[in-house]
Amino acid sequence: MSNRAKPEAEREACLAAYREELGGLGPTLAAEKLVERGHKVDHETLPWWLLRDGQWKVRRRRVRHRRWRGERGTLGSWCSWTAAFIRGLGTSDTRA
Repeated sequence: MSNRAKPEAEREACLAAYREELGGLGPTLAAEKLVERGHKVDHETLPWWLLRDGQWKVRRRRVRHRRWRGERGTLGSWCSWTAAFIRGLGTSDTRA
């Protein structure tokens, strides 16, 4: 056991309180509730204890795939559009 490890009795008391009263909550919120009730447990420690005890499983969030975007126009189509636009600017009738 390391120098920073919590005593086994304190660990068992926290796990029992989680099991009896806070089973529906996630580990971070449960750790906050346990601190309010007088247990000294960190919000990063409780998930490890719950994983080791088998009371909680990590569920990863699925990343949504990016939507497909249509093809971009080619350089040739851009050039022809630009040329037509510029030609259109030069053909304005300036006679009054």
